[in-house]
Amino acid sequence: LCRRGDPDEVHNLADVPEQRAILEKLRQVQRDHAAAIRDICFLPEGEIHSRAEGITPYELARDDAKYPLARIVAAAELASSLDAAALPELNKLLKDSDSAVRYWAALGHLMRGRAAVASSEAVLREALNDASPYVRIVAAQALAQFGTEADLAPALAALGELAPPQTNGVLIALSALNAIDALGPRAATLHDLVRKLSPEGPSPDTRFNYGIPNLIKRISSE
Repeated sequence: LCRRGDPDEVHNLADVPEQRAILEKLRQVQRDHAAAIRDICFLPEGEIHSRAEGITPYELARDDAKYPLARIVAAAELASSLDAAALPELNKLLKDSDSAVRYWAALGHLMRGRAAVASSEAVLREALNDASPYVRIVAAQALAQFGTEADLAPALAALGELAPPQTNGVLIALSALNAIDALGPRAATLHDLVRKLSPEGPSPDTRFNYGIPNLIKRISSE
């Protein structure tokens, strides 16, 4: 949302009470559009490919058993609302049967920062053992960035385990390396591991491969 006299749109009106009706109208239009086209981009990139094994992503998006869009979108909206009151529900969603719902629940904690992570350390520690590597990566980044010093080593261990493209594939490695990069000096003990990584690994398409060498170079130079 923007206002007159603000051509560069630097003043966010989303929290202005007078603009609430417009905000909700625009949000509903976005929800309706995502539902109409069955927007598949609420999944982590790697899950688009793993869930679509044997079918096309287009077919996956229209199979509610494989891709429960409404539940995933609801989790994404709750996560990105940044409302502190949503934390109890996000904690419940970290135990949901769908990995994308759990992924958004973990992101909701990461996006809220230190206070949210501190209040949910137990469930985030459990998420370090989640069946989904993408959930593990987000939980590890949240704990490494905002958790206690005792959380740092196991969180970095999880990221280090998922960083090699050869054993995890390019898309999982990209996610892990992006988390390591975002942690900066907090992940310094992983920099030597990253420096020695080969950028080669299983990939659904070579277009995904370009990011790995760039991340290895950037992290190694820190």
